Amino acid sequence: DMTGCIMVAYDVVMTPIGLLLDQDSAWMRVLSWGVNAFWTFDILLNFCTGYHKDTRIVMRAEKIARKYLRKWFLFDFLLVMPEWIALVFFYEQNDVVETVGALRLLKVIRLTRLMRLVRLKRFLRDLLFQKIHSDGALNRIRLALIMGGIIICLH
Repeated sequence: DMTGCIMVAYDVVMTPIGLLLDQDSAWMRVLSWGVNAFWTFDILLNFCTGYHKDTRIVMRAEKIARKYLRKWFLFDFLLVMPEWIALVFFYEQNDVVETVGALRLLKVIRLTRLMRLVRLKRFLRDLLFQKIHSDGALNRIRLALIMGGIIICLH
């Protein structure tokens, strides 16, 4: 989950920068492939990750898969697939990227990366709010998250 937070932070910082640049450098392409590979692996991993139900931990594969398919799979898939299409189709065919329409489409596809902030919210909710039972501590954490959100929006 911490690696996912780092990947979301990368997306939050680098997506606006990538949208401003006309061309990507080689290192940005490598990082894009790595980040997308991570999120693809994360989809596969979610089919094996148990969950809490009431006071029990559910580890049965069919229940895990059913819950993931109903709740998060479509969201995750719709975030990862356009990026793979962009990486494979646009980056491998340099003459296609030169057209203005294709470049605009690529930039719109990159904006979907920012939707991964929803996953960060889920991670923080699961990690913090289920483990901390003090109202004062939860209020300070909520305030810090709001302030962090404002800073990200101003970025």
